[in-house]
Amino acid sequence: MISYIYKIFRVLSFDVIIGVVAMALFANHLLQLHLNIYWLVILILATWSFYTFDHLVDGFKTKDKALIFRHLFHYKFRITLSILAIISAFTAIILAYFYLEKLVITAGLLLGLIGLIYFLILSFTTKKNLFFQKEIIIAFVYVVGIWMAPIITKNELPGNFVFLSMLVVFFLAFAEGIMASYFDYEKDIIEGHSSFTVMFGRKSTNIFLITLHILVFVLLFYLITLKISELQLAAVIIMLLMNTILLFINIIPQLFVKNDTYRIIGEMVFWIPALLVLF
Repeated sequence: MISYIYKIFRVLSFDVIIGVVAMALFANHLLQLHLNIYWLVILILATWSFYTFDHLVDGFKTKDKALIFRHLFHYKFRITLSILAIISAFTAIILAYFYLEKLVITAGLLLGLIGLIYFLILSFTTKKNLFFQKEIIIAFVYVVGIWMAPIITKNELPGNFVFLSMLVVFFLAFAEGIMASYFDYEKDIIEGHSSFTVMFGRKSTNIFLITLHILVFVLLFYLITLKISELQLAAVIIMLLMNTILLFINIIPQLFVKNDTYRIIGEMVFWIPALLVLF
């Protein structure tokens, strides 16, 4: 029963939400801002709506023939989840109107428009297109959605450390998404999804992932060479740990196949950034 409850917990993207909160705390603390609780609630609601709509689109493509439990679950409960996702999205918009700065709202609406275009493309096209890969778009929305409000609130141009940290987080989110497609390769082919691995194949995907992780290591070691504070050094160590764990999964994938261990650990990696608040 506990195992099933946790499975539903992950299917509903609550593990992703915890990661978003952790990364939001990371970004907020790194920029040395006071935490805006309303912003955090809005971020949670908007993120859950985005991921739920994404899974609903996948579920509608395969209907009750889905091999991936997440897609089958969202199709089975499509009406309830659609209503909840719409309510969540509108609640986020209303809260933003009352509690966030106009510039943050404008930027948020622009990001929401990008998300809407993304869903329309997924819904009405079956053509495999490199420029509309789900993994890279989700990583982009994930990073911009988290860092956008804190940077605007800071009201000053962040230094190289912050921008490079955002780039590292983007690469990590991108790598985690591609890694999931690597493990779901056979199921994605049968269900007709145009994931990164389906498009480029497992061998090329694995090489790309390892290259991406090496690039992250290079960026992190470059950050260490800069004149950084103890807080920034802690941030580098956290990102280094995240990258190492994800790389380990890519190097020895056979250890993480059973019971979707790769997905569980892959999402929990993004819980680690919350540790920055201890410094």
